[in-house]
Amino acid sequence: MAHESSILSLVEAFGKGEKAQLRAAEWPILFVDDSDDQREIMAMLFHNSGFPLTTKADATDIVKCVAEQGIRLIFLDLHLGKQSG
Repeated sequence: MAHESSILSLVEAFGKGEKAQLRAAEWPILFVDDSDDQREIMAMLFHNSGFPLTTKADATDIVKCVAEQGIRLIFLDLHLGKQSG
């Protein structure tokens, strides 16, 4: 859970104030993890932050997602079942 609290601190620091909310909207984020719990935690962390968040359970179509949504930051699980980050 330590990495979740670090991410939350980053989100809170970056997401304060109206200008920060506008900046946050410019940072679409992709979170890829095969754990339903981890994806749910990240969705909760980013829900009110202003950051657009997309979650995926596997690496399928990541390149397409990045291109279509203008993803600027990716959190990627390095052990995705049969796939590797």
